[in-house]
Amino acid sequence: MNKSLSHRYISKRILSVLIPCILLISCIKTQEYEEKVTLSVSTNSLNFSSEGGQQKISVESHKKWTVSQDVAWLSIDPSSCNPEDGTCGNEMNVRVDANSNASSRVATITISSSISGVPGQTINVSQSGVAPTLTVSVPSINFSAAGEQKPLTINSNANWTVSSSALWCTVSPPSGNGDHQVNISVTAHTGANSRSATITVTADFLSRQINVVQSSSSGDLQGIKMVRINAGTFIMGSPEMEPESYDDEHPQHSVTLSAFRLSEKEITIKDYCRFLNERGIGSDGLGTVTGFSGNQNLMIGRATYSNGQWSPQGGYANYPVQSVTWYGAKAFCDWAGGRLPTEAEWEYACRAGTTTPFNTGENITTEQANFDGTWTYNENSTGGTFLQRICPVGSFASNAWGLYDMHGNVQEWCNDWYSDSYYTSSASTNPQGPATGTERVIRGGCWRYDAGSCRSASRWYNYPSFSYSPNGIRLAASGH
Repeated sequence: MNKSLSHRYISKRILSVLIPCILLISCIKTQEYEEKVTLSVSTNSLNFSSEGGQQKISVESHKKWTVSQDVAWLSIDPSSCNPEDGTCGNEMNVRVDANSNASSRVATITISSSISGVPGQTINVSQSGVAPTLTVSVPSINFSAAGEQKPLTINSNANWTVSSSALWCTVSPPSGNGDHQVNISVTAHTGANSRSATITVTADFLSRQINVVQSSSSGDLQGIKMVRINAGTFIMGSPEMEPESYDDEHPQHSVTLSAFRLSEKEITIKDYCRFLNERGIGSDGLGTVTGFSGNQNLMIGRATYSNGQWSPQGGYANYPVQSVTWYGAKAFCDWAGGRLPTEAEWEYACRAGTTTPFNTGENITTEQANFDGTWTYNENSTGGTFLQRICPVGSFASNAWGLYDMHGNVQEWCNDWYSDSYYTSSASTNPQGPATGTERVIRGGCWRYDAGSCRSASRWYNYPSFSYSPNGIRLAASGH
């Protein structure tokens, strides 16, 4: 073998040995490197309460890693780390904001290595929601017969839906989330009686109901005949020289009122029993009243409860409600789609354009109203009698505006709080009475009072929870 061949042979032999060794060393180094460049986390899920807060996650890696996430209510510190330069540790803080919504929410955190080929890590974050809340701006809405649209505000921290019990009453939009205003629309109504529907708002396990009442073309409510009272101005209160007047009727003052409606007659026991039954009031007579917490006494006299239903005692269906609390009077008016009259509206309607002590003139007799006629008024004998009981509604002639029993029979609750000095500071246009008080106004006198107590300007008052036997109701409504 010559020298040249010998060298080639030796070289090939050396290469045949070295190449596998180099490859083996390379594999060993690569394996060591891959074992060294890893990425792991202490947990792959985090759970937070609705209050929010912060939790730590341990990250194991010898190379730089970065974090990404997809929601604004979650933040991470640090958002990246390079263990090799010693500027950070092996922990990151995950913070979430408080969740004010009823719905839970989720997010995803992704941790990636700077070394290609090293698998990333995913952390699932979930946060519970708060207890659902739901309120509506009003408990009832009244519509005219012409048909119209009115807003309703819904306040909720959850998804909600709205439904209507009647095709003539629609709501838009029918669903939503959070605080929102919806529009309630009703079609024109040509029927002889008013009609009602129920709007139900539901959010999670909560629900709220809104009573919708639409007047008939005649303006009547729940079959109760209403009289249209035109807008006008009158002198409220009594002259200081009027016989049997009191200081709380002074000073006389000018009052201007918008148009309104008033029930032609006092509310009957029959109508009130219908209200109790539709409201589902039980034998204890207790029920809720819009704007007031807890249950209130809604019971009346001359009505009985049997087999789950209220009904007038025999022969009393057409008699006026008596022994009703102010709460009961308000609850009835809410159900009927109206309200109690203001004190100013009541006196304006009672006077019917007159300025005398009674709408019958300077005096009144028991042939004109039901009161205790055995007492004289202004030193003049009325020549009357004392029936010692209530009479069916409409037993006496109406006043000039077609309203019956504005004097006597049962006295009628007004919406106003009572104040003996209110007339010194009363508003001159559509006065609503004092802002606060302990007793509510009652007007009109009753069967057991004398003539002076039945005067147009006479003011009485009582605690709203008191069910005195002469207390009754007259229904009012705004507009024509």
